[in-house]
Amino acid sequence: MNEQSLGDYLNVVRRRKWWLIVTTVLVVGATLAISFVQPKRYSASAQVLVQSPLTFQSGVMATAGTITPVQIATYAQLATSPPVEAAVAKDLGVHPAPPVTVTAVANTNLISITASNRSPDRAAPIANAYGTEFAAHLRQQVVTQTNNQIQSLRNELVTISSQLTYLQASKNPSDNPQISYLTSQQVVLGQNLAVMIANQKNVTGVIQVVSTATRPTTPSSPKPFRNGLISLAGGLILGLALVLGVDYFDDRLLSRQDIDRASRHLPVLAFIPLVKEWRTRENTVLVSRTEPTSPSAEAFWSLRSAIQFAAPDHPIRTILITSPAPGEGKTATVANLGTVMAAGGQRTLVVSSDIRRPRLGRFFGIDRRSGLTSVLIGDATLDDAVQQVEGVENLWFLDAGPLPPDPHQILASAAAGKMFDTLKRHFHYVLIDSPPLLAVADSLDLARLADATLVVAAVGQTKKRDLRRSLELLDTVRTPILGMVLNEVTSSSAAYGYGYHYYAYGQLDESRGQSADSGKSAANFTLSSHVALHSRQNVSNGDSTEGELTEVQSTES
Repeated sequence: MNEQSLGDYLNVVRRRKWWLIVTTVLVVGATLAISFVQPKRYSASAQVLVQSPLTFQSGVMATAGTITPVQIATYAQLATSPPVEAAVAKDLGVHPAPPVTVTAVANTNLISITASNRSPDRAAPIANAYGTEFAAHLRQQVVTQTNNQIQSLRNELVTISSQLTYLQASKNPSDNPQISYLTSQQVVLGQNLAVMIANQKNVTGVIQVVSTATRPTTPSSPKPFRNGLISLAGGLILGLALVLGVDYFDDRLLSRQDIDRASRHLPVLAFIPLVKEWRTRENTVLVSRTEPTSPSAEAFWSLRSAIQFAAPDHPIRTILITSPAPGEGKTATVANLGTVMAAGGQRTLVVSSDIRRPRLGRFFGIDRRSGLTSVLIGDATLDDAVQQVEGVENLWFLDAGPLPPDPHQILASAAAGKMFDTLKRHFHYVLIDSPPLLAVADSLDLARLADATLVVAAVGQTKKRDLRRSLELLDTVRTPILGMVLNEVTSSSAAYGYGYHYYAYGQLDESRGQSADSGKSAANFTLSSHVALHSRQNVSNGDSTEGELTEVQSTES
């Protein structure tokens, strides 16, 4: 299980910051809009003190009872009971009585009655009317309860007096312990009766309005500032939850961590910055020629160097370049990588092996003619099919040729293996543009013929499950995988480790500015400076480079 660090979460938030910003703004905006649209209301509160009257048990001195939270809550419900509301309606002359909010003040014997009204002049009278009538209603209940207790005490005293009279008339009353017990009971009950009668007169102090409502000067609702702060916190929480939820269910490659997990930690050989023109299939911009000092062109030079040093003991000559799905930049990668390899002094052949939807020739402005399929079915030779790319020294191109009815069968043929073996002997690098891995099986046939495979993925487009499945398919043919190329990297792409700051080439000195061919474009002239900077001596194990180049050139003449 992969643990997420704080940095990973921060990268997620940075990558999807607009989700967070928009969600928060919407929540705060909606809350403030509702707050300003709502009519103003004014609130006033009155408080009633509720204490327990004296109670008694038979034979025990009367004591003050304890009010429990349940009793307080019960009293709060009585504040809006029908008898109280009827009395309030009579006092205010409004039927039915205006509604109020009744709450028990925590850890006290106080009950707060709050009235809310659009008029500040009406809120206080309503709260005070409820407080007064509620206190009167409770007092009446206490009086009734006290009267019942007094009557109960009197009845019990009469009973005890009768028993004492009977016992005292019997023989030897002084020896009867029952007489002593009843006498003591008679004394306690008499004292309780006196206390209860006194309590009946002081019932007003037991239940009373301790705080009357006053006219409010400011509205109690709405409160835009308070609501705005609460909605800001809520919007941020909702936005973060949305960001993390969307990121969790988003299957696209969006971070370096996504690539590491989906690709089983394959090395990323190059990060290619986004070239907007590549988003449209019809646009075929060869940035390594048109913008040779751009970050994108420099990324292809870095890719070239990474490939050269990937296996120094076993040079890789034939490289299959593929991707999980269409539109992820594999054809553009083949064209631009081939261009910089050729500019670096290696004789390079780019092969359009996507014989279902060939597109590679558009990058070099070459019209379709005899090509790969023509050679494989015997309609043409390699001498006829291989074309030198005009304006780029050391670069040749093998087009797809006529589209066959069964591409899979022709690419899986023995003739295809022999053809690529021949090409490998004549070129330092053979770059093969193939169909997407998950679309058709052609790429797996081509992978068997290549020395290694380079997998291309696009930020924000390639699905993690597609990349995993593609690597599983390549494992079935046991092809070595050089690594990955990540396309469409932008400055906002999180945690890719790619820098966009690069050194711009200054003006060339006068001696380097003189070209033997005065008709070359500025782009080609700058490209020649790359050749001077990046080229190195390349000699094959067999014939010399010059001899092999002559052989290929002779087929074109």
